[in-house]
Amino acid sequence: MMPAMGSRGFAVALAGCLFASAPAIATPGVPQLVTGTRTFVAFAGEPAPVKLSWAPVPGAARYRARWTSGATVKDIELVGTSFERGETSPGKHVLSVTAIDAGGLESPPVDIAVEVVRIEATAPGEKTPAPSPSGAYAIGAVFSSPGLRCQLGTSAPAHEVVASVAGAFGLRCGGEPGQPTVEVPIVIAPVIISGDLAPIARENETRLHVTIASVGAIGEHLEVAAIGDLDLGPAERVTGGLDIPITPSATATTAGLII
Repeated sequence: MMPAMGSRGFAVALAGCLFASAPAIATPGVPQLVTGTRTFVAFAGEPAPVKLSWAPVPGAARYRARWTSGATVKDIELVGTSFERGETSPGKHVLSVTAIDAGGLESPPVDIAVEVVRIEATAPGEKTPAPSPSGAYAIGAVFSSPGLRCQLGTSAPAHEVVASVAGAFGLRCGGEPGQPTVEVPIVIAPVIISGDLAPIARENETRLHVTIASVGAIGEHLEVAAIGDLDLGPAERVTGGLDIPITPSATATTAGLII
């Protein structure tokens, strides 16, 4: 019986030796990003400038950033500690970041919720939203954000707000509790309108040129209405303004235009 017990004792000791000598596998630490939802603005048709950074992870040789947008998933290998992307699709997205060491071992991923809010800007005289080439928007521009209410300066919140005063303002769009709230700085430029001041013959059609200018964009579809006893023909949009056929009545003394 003693030899058999000795064999069993040797086997137990050998198993303990094998277990004690197994090396521990150390993966890189988890990247540290600010938790919670991060909100970015896609303003006037431009992509939202999404940028997120994290501190270097000890032992990490590179990182994998996974961008999930609906059913679309895109992996990007990074050496640096920041992720940048221009995103045009409004809604909820997820960024997952994983640290990878030189041997290919990976940390657990950290997930950050990203929300992109679209704010639309439509220049006066335009029918569709578009960015302004100058960066400023003319008086009469319309701003909105789907599903949210917007406020320009101290104006009342509304689903659409119209710029009526020139100056620099904050455009704030938000919703009910749980919905995102964003704010962007914008400049509203004045619109200069001038026309001929010479006397106009009654009962005769005169083609009046009205100059319209602004630093901000002005579209092609401007509305014209008469003040006083004045008949208007179809206005034609031309470079620098409008050509408008006008015919004062026989009894007209003064008249004007609203553009």
